[in-house]
Amino acid sequence: MKTAVKITIELLLLAGAIYIKYFDKNLSVEIEENQVLDSVVFFLIYVLILRFSVSMVKLLYLGRKKIRGADIKKDNILTGVNNIFRIFIGIGVIVTVFGFFGIDILTLLTTMSIVAVAFAIISKEFINDLIVGIYNSFSDDFEIGDYVKINGQKGKILEIGLLKLKLHDDNDVIVFIPNGKAYSNEIVNYTKRDIRQMNIDFQLDIRFVKNIELLEEEIKKSLEVYAEYIVKDSYNLKIVEVKKDYLDFKFQYQLNHMDRDLQISIRRKTVRKVFSYITERSLM
Repeated sequence: MKTAVKITIELLLLAGAIYIKYFDKNLSVEIEENQVLDSVVFFLIYVLILRFSVSMVKLLYLGRKKIRGADIKKDNILTGVNNIFRIFIGIGVIVTVFGFFGIDILTLLTTMSIVAVAFAIISKEFINDLIVGIYNSFSDDFEIGDYVKINGQKGKILEIGLLKLKLHDDNDVIVFIPNGKAYSNEIVNYTKRDIRQMNIDFQLDIRFVKNIELLEEEIKKSLEVYAEYIVKDSYNLKIVEVKKDYLDFKFQYQLNHMDRDLQISIRRKTVRKVFSYITERSLM
């Protein structure tokens, strides 16, 4: 209902702006004689056409896919439509500003072509990020809310922008990754693949490791509170590499279902248990 009202209002505003610009003889003459006013009215009509078009596309798409609630913000097609809308708004602003100075569209296009070529030469990375950003907006490789690994950086996708991806990593830090960098590196989508096998890597001074089995049992015991969320008998502590003074360990377990908050809680509990283990051994 809200969407229908919104579209109706946009359509009425558009019809009113077009009538004033092209059909009301008195106002249209006054508008044409004032360059700034003429450009502003043109920009208003341009924006209303874009808004109406975007609203109709979203209405038809949402109706067809039956997407509701929070899923609307996560859908890549809608993200792509919004990003395309921003690009066209940017173009409209440029055209309007040029209109203030009486520069016609043909001259503007010629000027923009020259500027675009120069800009592309000067800033290839910017153009690359922009193109990849548009591609990511419509891609189904990942979407907002997915937990991914990009170029060694793990995190939950918060935003798919025209130039950067916004991630929320395991350390509760917001990370921005340029689209071009993300595209040129391997992307692992844990959410899409439903990878529930979790790995926690840590190191221990070889002096404190007397019994591997005992260490594994102590870690497992510390996670009993999460037993209902972890697949039974999926625990595994293994030595990855033996160094001169320390050992590299990997503690593995499998969740019944992918849950980022739960994973973070288990990771913290495990790290604290390993720290306690080291502390106890160092005092002995």
